[in-house]
Amino acid sequence: MLRILTATLYLAVLAVGYLFATFNSGTVILDYLAGSTEVRLAILVFGAIALGCLVGLAGGLAAFLRQRRDAQRLRSRIVQLESELASLRAAAARGSD
Repeated sequence: MLRILTATLYLAVLAVGYLFATFNSGTVILDYLAGSTEVRLAILVFGAIALGCLVGLAGGLAAFLRQRRDAQRLRSRIVQLESELASLRAAAARGSD
């Protein structure tokens, strides 16, 4: 059921994208630092969305890697503290004998 829903959602997004590109087939002038060029509006909008997605993914990846590094640091700290706790328990057991 989930596959059908996902496929339907993909088809709907593709249909909306196709309709947007069809009804907005005009060109706009894109001025940038090195010059200017005429670009179809639909291509420009889709390019902006794609660029935004890539920037968002890069930011999310950076945060993910930072969290992963912190988790690894905390795991190693847990191992160190468990080792220390075991040695303290052993010392306490030897001291109570």
